[in-house]
Amino acid sequence: MNNKRQFGARPSGLPRGVRSRSTTIVIYLFLAAISLVVFGQTIRYDFVNFDDDLYVYNAPAIQAVLTIKGIAIAFTSPHARNWHPLTTISHMLDCQLYGLNAGGHHATNVILHTVAVLLLFQVLRQMTGAVWRSAIVAALFAVHPLHVESVAWVSERKDVLSAVFFFLMLGAYSRYARAASMTRYLAVAVLFAAALMSKPMLVSAPVVLLLLDYWPLRRFEQPSSTKGKAKILKSGNQRRAIRRLFLEKIPLLRGLLCHHICPSKTRYWRDPAVAVLLASAKRGRELHDLHLGHIVADTSRGFLSSSK
Repeated sequence: MNNKRQFGARPSGLPRGVRSRSTTIVIYLFLAAISLVVFGQTIRYDFVNFDDDLYVYNAPAIQAVLTIKGIAIAFTSPHARNWHPLTTISHMLDCQLYGLNAGGHHATNVILHTVAVLLLFQVLRQMTGAVWRSAIVAALFAVHPLHVESVAWVSERKDVLSAVFFFLMLGAYSRYARAASMTRYLAVAVLFAAALMSKPMLVSAPVVLLLLDYWPLRRFEQPSSTKGKAKILKSGNQRRAIRRLFLEKIPLLRGLLCHHICPSKTRYWRDPAVAVLLASAKRGRELHDLHLGHIVADTSRGFLSSSK
């Protein structure tokens, strides 16, 4: 009788973990589908005579396709009055794959936008744990009218490419915030530099990371186990936590400062992306002297204690 009751009490259908994975896969497919349905039609469009000539069809360096010399030019020379070497390289790769067939260049934009949408959903779900709300936000991002220019205009490759690296950086930062390590921090710095080398507009990313520290990562909070002195300890711990969070952003902010104050004869060495990489590497050599390793360790202990 007990066996029958236990058997009857077993929930029907798939296990919860399997259902959750199935739901997530369905959401990924749905987000990809609406992105492709809305913007897939752009593969039938041609180039426009506003900046597309500078970026692609009247740019000899781009039409020379992807070569070692072309990559060197991308990193040492401006392209359409901008220094965004990864964007330049992506245009070179498109010319190698599609020539001057505009549909192929548009298809790359659509693919990058779709990848960005999927990454946004993944990052939001990873940070908040709210699957459906994350899906709604990603869906709105996927089809929002403000993205028409970014996706349908070949010259705005820098926008969709930088979005991919930006969301990859947020995902790396979320993993770093939950289990701090120097390797994970360097991954954040490298992806930040890649985003800057796609579009320098992302100089504001360190500020975004601080906002994410407040919510949804809640790294400003330092719970105390002592009830009698909870308010005093919480206040002191919170000040130390905030100071620690600002110290974590020093390599990124330091690189941006180098962009403005470091004298150099070439634009290459003054670009914020290169400055971030150089500052992060230098900061890595200074970690032992500045005891930032202790800061990372304290952060890890804080997360371990808050998860208990």
